[in-house]
Amino acid sequence: MGQCEWSSAAQEPGTLWPHLQTVPSLVIIDALETGSTMEAAQLTLIHFKMALEAMARSHPEEFEFLKQCELEYSEGPFRALHPIYTLDPQNGQILSATFNNITRSNSITTKSLEKLYLSLQKLGRVCGEYSVPIQLYPGRRLIVDNTKVLIGAPAQQQRKLLLKLLS
Repeated sequence: MGQCEWSSAAQEPGTLWPHLQTVPSLVIIDALETGSTMEAAQLTLIHFKMALEAMARSHPEEFEFLKQCELEYSEGPFRALHPIYTLDPQNGQILSATFNNITRSNSITTKSLEKLYLSLQKLGRVCGEYSVPIQLYPGRRLIVDNTKVLIGAPAQQQRKLLLKLLS
């Protein structure tokens, strides 16, 4: 479907390419060699599905509020609305989740802006508990479910990652 490169700049954890109507479900991350260095690329993964399940237990009111919210994402000419998470109607399990604070549009589509920001703040705190640092060495590959995991990277010199997104 598409690809992009991440170099040394920091990337806040989020769903990749949420500005598309159909969010790519799979991300293949390849760490590329940069000159003579064999230093591992630093990544941050957040198991967003588990974080949302924990939020449902610790902050049920805010979790329910977020169920009603659709956020708009935009990048260039592309715009898309996505719910923060979707539930299986039969068993109530979280099927998928989408969130990216960087490409989130300024357009707010909820009636209570204050409640939205309070809920997102609590979600951010819970996500911190499910944040895992990963090292990916040149020549190695990581495959990530873009519908359940937020992907990011701290600032790091001489990092070069190739991200391929598939539907």
